[in-house]
Amino acid sequence: MAYRHSGLAGLVVPLLVGQDLGRPWWCVAPFAVAAGLLHRFWRRQSALEDDRPRGRGVTPLMPPTAVTAPGVRTALVAVALFYSIAAFFLVFSAHEQALGRTPLQASWDILPLGIGFLVGPLTVPHLMRFVPRRIAALGLGLETLGFLVLAGLLLVSARTAWEAAPLAVIGFGQGLALPSLIRLTVTRVPRAFAGLASGLVNATLQISAALSVAVVGGVFATLAEAYGSTRALTAVSVLLAVLLFVSCILALRAERVPAADTAPQVVLAHGPGTKEGRTLAPARRR
Repeated sequence: MAYRHSGLAGLVVPLLVGQDLGRPWWCVAPFAVAAGLLHRFWRRQSALEDDRPRGRGVTPLMPPTAVTAPGVRTALVAVALFYSIAAFFLVFSAHEQALGRTPLQASWDILPLGIGFLVGPLTVPHLMRFVPRRIAALGLGLETLGFLVLAGLLLVSARTAWEAAPLAVIGFGQGLALPSLIRLTVTRVPRAFAGLASGLVNATLQISAALSVAVVGGVFATLAEAYGSTRALTAVSVLLAVLLFVSCILALRAERVPAADTAPQVVLAHGPGTKEGRTLAPARRR
């Protein structure tokens, strides 16, 4: 536990304080320490998992078998890139403040995104009738499109009423992608680790939020100081669009991996009508 917390702190703290300190050279050292601590944490979890079948040791906090199962790592990376949008709310509020917008005006400006996020999950059951397997990719694609359109509008004007349209699309896409990505990840985790599945997703979301605020927020602060908040928000919108597009590609790849509860079972048996190593289809649920 200490290795994990210290390793994550070594990644986030230099990114947050380095900006204010002028990025001194010694800010690089925590990254190397963090990499070593996280590697140590992974080895410790592997050792604990290896000891379990022998009746020794304790239950690992994050069994490597659960993370390395087919499709799980790809889905978790997609979740991490998806939640890079967490930094957008920070940089958007900073941009609104730079424009002199009041808190009430800024709330009205971001409201279309919230409405889209509310409506998105409500449409998932209906969309699954037509697109049963690619809802996550659809949501991420809409978010990518929304950020690109927003970047184009910002190139024309610092603020326009037309920004409500791409913000609504971003929120709608986020509402589609979030529950679908969670389902996609959880169903790829082996049944033996079903209780761990939601913890993996939540931890990934929290880590991604912290890193995105540090990295994307740092990019915005640097560019805003040099070129103004409008150009900085434009660049951040393009950056987020790229990250979400990569997440979309990874979600499509994870969709190709059969879910853990529907994967074919290999039955090793000898007897009339059977062959060793014969692959049988999973039994239907009643």
